[in-house]
Amino acid sequence: MKKVILLVLLMLCTVNWMYLSENKLKWGGLNPVIGYYMNPEIVGFKSFQSSEERLADIKNAAIEWFLAGESKLSFKLEGFTNLKPRSFETIKCDGVRPDLPQGSALFSFTHDIDSECPNATCVYVWSCNDTIVHTDVEFNNSEFNWSSLESDGDTLNLKTEALKSFGYMLGLGHCLSSDGPNDCLGRTGTDPTPGSVMHKFPEVGKKERITKDEIDGIQAVYGKMLLPFPKDGNNKITDEEIKFIQEQIEIEASAGITSETARQNAAKTFIELSDYATRRSSKDIKAQYEYFYTRVKEQMGSMELEDLKIQRKFLTLGIYQSARMKEDVEKGYLPLDRSYIDYIIQKHLELRTLTIEAIGGR
Repeated sequence: MKKVILLVLLMLCTVNWMYLSENKLKWGGLNPVIGYYMNPEIVGFKSFQSSEERLADIKNAAIEWFLAGESKLSFKLEGFTNLKPRSFETIKCDGVRPDLPQGSALFSFTHDIDSECPNATCVYVWSCNDTIVHTDVEFNNSEFNWSSLESDGDTLNLKTEALKSFGYMLGLGHCLSSDGPNDCLGRTGTDPTPGSVMHKFPEVGKKERITKDEIDGIQAVYGKMLLPFPKDGNNKITDEEIKFIQEQIEIEASAGITSETARQNAAKTFIELSDYATRRSSKDIKAQYEYFYTRVKEQMGSMELEDLKIQRKFLTLGIYQSARMKEDVEKGYLPLDRSYIDYIIQKHLELRTLTIEAIGGR
């Protein structure tokens, strides 16, 4: 078992940040969903904000990684726990830790001085070989103040620290402080962008956002998945929709269909079912979709509110699955025209927009 401790220091310096291509640590699976748990001692945070706002900051940081990163990995809030970080001796490769499932993460908040974590935030990463199996994030609540607001004082911005912590948990990291201008670029293959959330130790109280540097890094590690959902406005993807997508991914993972071979078999099954439906209906796959699109559009006005909400979630899931089908086309698993999948995505987005409008009109 390998344990890596990443200390987020509260100071200004010139250290650059990027993904850890040297260590090559990453979570396993094609589309991993990392469940994270929150220690309820968040209510004791030194902050002028409510516990709900502080929890929202951490949740929003996880969602921002999912939407902005457009990679094949995401985080999902599993719930609350009284558990605290564990020493690496208690975490084994065969079972990780007995009180949390393998492939999970834990956020906790210290109220006493921790000799192993004297800084504002510490991220502990455990790996077996090159696969991350567990992470702990510890916010130092004994010596530092926190806030959801931007501040010029001595208060840290919680969402910025959470964004950075999730970045570490993904396997991102930093260049060495001794690196010269080209050393880090030559070793890792990327040059960090000033102002990005992982570029340097954050200024006290400042809000930072994920930038192209982090996106390039996370996609280099986990691969790219374009998610064509609006990121703001009335049609933006919701927490509930993201959770629904993640639950579907977890079902697939538990069924063992996230490997390359399983994806190939799933693509083969999709083609077989499409051919069967074509023989039964005398309609090719494109005509079958046009029938589906027309029927959904026609029935929308007579649907109950709860049914419309369910339809919105399934249309969102369909968009995500179509984006993933494009990967299978590119890999040669599916003999479909990529432009046709793009067409389906656009039509699904249109139906989703109409559904959201219908919900708002009730």
